Amino acid sequence: MAGAQNARRAMTGPGAARHCRRAVAASLVAVVLATQSVAQPELTVPPCSTPVASADGLLEQAVAEGYDVVATNADLSAQTADRLQWILAEPYLVGDSGGESLDTIMSRAHRNALALPDIAPTARAAIRVVQSDRAVAILRWSLDENGNVSMKCSGALFLDDGVFAPPTSGRFGDFSTTPVETAIPGLDIVSERFQLDRAAIRAKLPKAIPPHYIMGVQMRYNLEVFQ
Repeated sequence: MAGAQNARRAMTGPGAARHCRRAVAASLVAVVLATQSVAQPELTVPPCSTPVASADGLLEQAVAEGYDVVATNADLSAQTADRLQWILAEPYLVGDSGGESLDTIMSRAHRNALALPDIAPTARAAIRVVQSDRAVAILRWSLDENGNVSMKCSGALFLDDGVFAPPTSGRFGDFSTTPVETAIPGLDIVSERFQLDRAAIRAKLPKAIPPHYIMGVQMRYNLEVFQ
């Protein structure tokens, strides 16, 4: 009898509620990914599928989805650094360049990319780099003094030419953000999608190998609620 009562409490107590919220969050993100895939299975965002209690949890998600961890600068290949730079340059490609040339922007982004794997984590913040055959991703996780987590995964995707129609607007491509209605108090999810105009970029930088897409998911939630 006691065992049955304990089982019922486990199924209905705070732990069960947290498990339900995590499951619903994962389902919502799955819907976002399916929407972003535009019927192309190779077009997927990097892992950010479930609220996690630490940056290590975020890495575990990435590894489970087939990504390799770039642990240090010594593990960073020239190709991976070249791919990472596009994620770091995205705000300038999407918005105001501040009057800087594309060459200047990309040179600075490349220098910053080389330093990414060696950024030391703290108890409250971490940046991680992961990669696969067709993508690289930057995983960011931070915790503020009120227990609120900001988690963002941004990935640059390198696909086969000719698979997608070229973008139709924007200086260097089409950018969109999609807030996701969660109906879960304390959980905010936003998805981002940037289809790069590779021809426009190569007109400025003929030797560049830009990705086809930079895509991401950002979550904000309270750690106590989802832990």
